[in-house]
Amino acid sequence: MAYKYVRETLDLGLPHPSTIRRWYRSNGGDPGFSKEVLASLQIKAAAAQAGKKMLGYVDIGTKIESENIPIATEVLVLMVVCIHDHWKAPVVYFLTHGMTGSERATLVRQCILKLSDVGVKVVSLTCDGPSTHFSMLKDLGADLQPTTLNTSFPNPSNSHRSIHVILDVCHMLKLVRNTLGSCGIIVDPCGNRIKWEYIKFLHNLQKDEGLHLGNKLRSAHIDWQTQKMKVNLAAQTISTSVADALRFCERHLQLPQFAGCEPTCKFLEIFDRLFDMMNSRNPFARGLKGPLRHANERTNMAFLMEAYNYIIGLKEPGITGRPLVATGKKTAFLGFLVAIKSFKQLYDTCETTNITVTVLTDLQI
Repeated sequence: MAYKYVRETLDLGLPHPSTIRRWYRSNGGDPGFSKEVLASLQIKAAAAQAGKKMLGYVDIGTKIESENIPIATEVLVLMVVCIHDHWKAPVVYFLTHGMTGSERATLVRQCILKLSDVGVKVVSLTCDGPSTHFSMLKDLGADLQPTTLNTSFPNPSNSHRSIHVILDVCHMLKLVRNTLGSCGIIVDPCGNRIKWEYIKFLHNLQKDEGLHLGNKLRSAHIDWQTQKMKVNLAAQTISTSVADALRFCERHLQLPQFAGCEPTCKFLEIFDRLFDMMNSRNPFARGLKGPLRHANERTNMAFLMEAYNYIIGLKEPGITGRPLVATGKKTAFLGFLVAIKSFKQLYDTCETTNITVTVLTDLQI
């Protein structure tokens, strides 16, 4: 009835219900080979063979075609995003099969040079955090070791200019959530324990009471392993709203299971603020989601320095207490350190050319 009402009321050109029923009608269905499916495949096969290109093999633009070339398993895409206007454009893609970091670096250099030839000034390079990208960035000239951190490399088209490296903060936030969720405990710079169980306690309390304390925690946020690629689940977990709810449970409700949750709240707030600042898209937004300007430069730069020192001081639990940036789980935290340093340097670069910094995390490799 609802469909009939919408079809008759709104001039949308919707098909008659009988037409829809005909579309969904089964053809045959008896055991044996399906003539209908085979006929459809015959049409598709004829269309595929009509072309003269060999598809599915490694192709980096050399125009070499051979069945001896490995089958491609990945696509490397380079996209350009304007930081002071509203456009972005994919400029090249390659069909690859396990490229090394050095090979990726060579392609990136070529892309930067071609962009320079047409008048595009590249000021930053953003990618996520697999080991091949760390190798690529090292080959380009960056140093991502925590003790000797250098988050820029010389521009291939002009050695007097630098290109700043940013590890995609959306991906880094997911890794922060993954680390806390899988390890259970992280030690902060003051020796206090940051615990995942507080977030689980909050979810269980809200589930039992049938209400939510101003946050979006659901079962999917706690059982994140099945949907670990969804950024929104990580952002809604590592959030100020969850931190506020934890404080309310400890201070106002005085629930014993939330005692000592303040270090966890601070952890959530710092990474939430960093994510908001570095995922800025709207030049008219206010607060942390707005652009970095002269008016908020002092406050935001002070926070970035505070966050940098805080992340450097995060440690794994246990007797050794190694800094997280020196462990196998370093990518997320090193990624935010790189983003903080590049964010500050890129702001200085854009200030000299009177460009407002609004978008830093959209250029993906």
